[in-house]
Amino acid sequence: MAKGTKFTEFGLNQLGLIEVEPGVWRKPCISQVSNMPDEKPKPIFLSSLMAQEEHRIFIKPISVNQAWKGRRFKTNLYKDYESQMLKMLPDMKVNGGKLEIHFIFAFSNKMADVTNPIKMTEDILTKKYGFNDNMVYRMVVEKEIVKKGAEHIRFTIKEIN
Repeated sequence: MAKGTKFTEFGLNQLGLIEVEPGVWRKPCISQVSNMPDEKPKPIFLSSLMAQEEHRIFIKPISVNQAWKGRRFKTNLYKDYESQMLKMLPDMKVNGGKLEIHFIFAFSNKMADVTNPIKMTEDILTKKYGFNDNMVYRMVVEKEIVKKGAEHIRFTIKEIN
């Protein structure tokens, strides 16, 4: 993880993610276990992963504020962003099972919030690859700082058992 990375815990929690280790946020599985009768149940995370290659899209992530007008209307910037990103994404098949998405958002501004591009990017991936975002059971989100003009998004989509 890039030096100086900051996560907005409130934003990641709002997305249903929990921090399982420093800097690693995931969606919990439905199953939960407890070791002691009085102990609060802890989420179980699935660990069997299929190897996938990482993909890099040279497009600067936009924020939620840039993407939406009010509550439900896409801005022209977001429509253009979505169209460009759909053209840039590689062709690949995503199976219909439980999925993990690992995002690395590379920003040139250290003040950029890593949570802002998550939902829009996830929605564009679901549109391109035809899976429902409710099949995402685990998500890892990282922030990198790069030189201005080198902003990009890297991601992997893995099927998990």
